[in-house]
Amino acid sequence: WVEIKRVPTGKEPHHIYLTPDEKSVIVANAVGNSLTFLDPRTGDVQRTVNGISDPYHLRFSPDMKWLVTAGNRLNHVDLYRWNAGELSLVQRIPTGKTPSHLWIDSKSTVVYATMQESDELIAVDLATQTLKWRIKTGFLPADIFGTPDDKKLLVALTGARGVEVYDVSVPMAAFCTLVHAGPTSSPLSTSQPAPWCARSRSANHRTGYGHSTTNRVKAVVRSAPRGPAAVVQRGFCPGGSCLQ
Repeated sequence: WVEIKRVPTGKEPHHIYLTPDEKSVIVANAVGNSLTFLDPRTGDVQRTVNGISDPYHLRFSPDMKWLVTAGNRLNHVDLYRWNAGELSLVQRIPTGKTPSHLWIDSKSTVVYATMQESDELIAVDLATQTLKWRIKTGFLPADIFGTPDDKKLLVALTGARGVEVYDVSVPMAAFCTLVHAGPTSSPLSTSQPAPWCARSRSANHRTGYGHSTTNRVKAVVRSAPRGPAAVVQRGFCPGGSCLQ
């Protein structure tokens, strides 16, 4: 890898997100309270949106009607209406301690969020902007990923050796199993459209590949420090043939 360009953003940039229409890459600047929109092909800054409170993690609903942000420091999840490129805050939902990662189902109806320091998982109904349920998880939940059929939710535990699987097809999410793996569970990624999920573990520079319906680890790939385990932060390229 060769650095070809360095782009200034707001203070303390955290997660980056490719919009569903692939027209922008958004950088969440947590302390800067802003979002930096970049051209995904050139890296040029398209615009900066200020006044976004503590955007640590972020995600669009698949229909691009909602942008949701997790306020990691301020303990809230914000729901923004997206209308022709303009953002308006509709609801701020107080959460448990340290909201970490977000997932939205394929029908754009439910937002799921992990609470890293209170060891919780919550669900928010987008139509009513209200909390649906709250359950306890394992130690220090972080990244979260929903299976393509919207029936299961995978929660990576940074404080334990594995990924928890929850059934979210029922009114109150139900714990299914813990998929054991190496230490320091962190980012979850998926290949499209195949039902495989990858999880990197920074402590031992390994990436585990599991099947999203059988909940079993298929293989573990070791990489050198600063190698692929460090960059499998968010997904495979279409078809699952390469990491991006």
